[in-house]
This record gives sequence, C-alpha cells and structure tokens, in this order.
Amino acid sequence: MSENPAAAAKCFNFLVNIFIKHILGVESDHEGFYGKTSAYYATVEQQGRLSLHLHALVWVDGALSPQEIRDRIVNNDHIFETKLVEYLQARCQGEFMTGTFQTVFDKFGTSENTINNVREDPTLTLPAPPPVSCNNRHDCSVSDCENCQALRHWHMAFRETVDAILLKSNMHGCRSSFFGCMNKYGECTARFPRDVFPETVVDRTDGRIELRKREPMMNTFSTLLTYVLRCNLDVTCILTGTAVKALVAYITDYISKAGLNTHHVFKAAYDVLIK
Repeated sequence: MSENPAAAAKCFNFLVNIFIKHILGVESDHEGFYGKTSAYYATVEQQGRLSLHLHALVWVDGALSPQEIRDRIVNNDHIFETKLVEYLQARCQGEFMTGTFQTVFDKFGTSENTINNVREDPTLTLPAPPPVSCNNRHDCSVSDCENCQALRHWHMAFRETVDAILLKSNMHGCRSSFFGCMNKYGECTARFPRDVFPETVVDRTDGRIELRKREPMMNTFSTLLTYVLRCNLDVTCILTGTAVKALVAYITDYISKAGLNTHHVFKAAYDVLIK
C-alpha cells in the first residue's frame, strides 16, 4: 500500500462493492447473510498505516425494534426467544469454532499453518467455494456418497480456516508503544479484556440478551465474513435503542472527522519513504 496507495484504494472499493452486493444482498437475486437488507450506511476511515477500513450499519427488513423485542421476551414468548437467539448466534459469535484459544494456538500458532494438510497463510489466500452438494444432503442414506464426503471435508476446512484467521487477525494484544492501546493509567483504550459468557443469557425481567462469548481478547464476528474477507472484523447485533443512537452518532462523525495530527502525518510520510 505504501508503494501504490491508489491501487490499494481501488482494491478496497472493489471489496466493499462485492460485500454490499453478495453478502448484504443489495441489488442481487438473493437475500443477504443477515436477512433482506432494507438499508445500509457506511463510512471509510484511513489509518496512519495507510490502510482503509469500513464502519457500517445494516438495517434488516422486517426486524423488530429493540422495544418490541424486549416486550416479547418479557411476556415469555418462548418460541420467539428461541428463534431470536438461534438467529443471533448464527451471525455473531466471540469464540473459536474448533476449540479453546490454547487448542487453536497449539495448532495454528506457528509461522506456517496446516489446514487439511496444506501449509498456507489463510490471510494471503482466496476462500475455496463449497463443492456441489448432494440432492438429498439432508437425508442422504448412501454412506460413501462422494458429494456428501466432499462437503464434510469442506466444512472441516472452513472451520479450521476461520480459526486460523481469527488467531492471526482478531486476537487483541495490549501494547504500550507509540501506536499501542495502553493509556498512562495502564488501561486498554480498546476496552479489552471483554466480558465473557459461557452460554447465552436471556434476562426475562428486562429483555436483556448477553450472547455466548468465550474469548475475552476477541471481537465478536461473523464466520462467513471472516472466511470470505480474511481479515479482522467486529460484528455486533445492536439490541438497545441507546446503542443504536450511539453507533449512528459514532459512524456519522467520520464525515466531519478532523484529519490526522501533524505528528501522525509526518510518521505516515516517514513510513512511506522508508518502505
């Protein structure tokens, strides 16, 4: 990016456009991963390292308001509660897919990762599409069905790839350097470690939901996005009106956000010249 920031910006724009079309389902022949997208709003931020990233809000068509969700949970609508938790956990999680941090680190914490006996860096490769599934994949009685075996093999590689990417890009490590996260009081400005919840907790007295999250140093994410984008993510389902207002204000603020401080500008220019 330091050698050709214009090419990096074009690549970023391409990725964002295919994300909106294929993942959110906008102007596409299918619904999005989170449901039918009724609206989206996103702003772009540049870091001091010249890389671009997106802050986005997505509205799902037909979604209930936070107050309506709260009312149905408080009124003991158990079917609704079960379906809602099932939906949220399928699209937002905060733990590895194949084991604990230590288990995943022991397997992928080296300079080279082995996924399905292939040594590769998953952040530098393209995702492999799933194989053609069996026509009776939900009720296949053929024990050696090649399609079903190929799909099981792909699912295993999918889970391992997601975990390898998470370990490499989604785990926070507090640093006290110039670009670190520790303030003068020894506190992490990125608010790590986060609270953990071994299992999803639903408080039926006030409708509050705490989704299962077992890794304190990891952002919540969507497995599909991690697999196809292969980078650090932070995906959160917003379940309170206060959080909605705060995030709208936070993201909108990037339109009028001031430029980098002078010393950051010179540091970025220095890095470019050195590279």
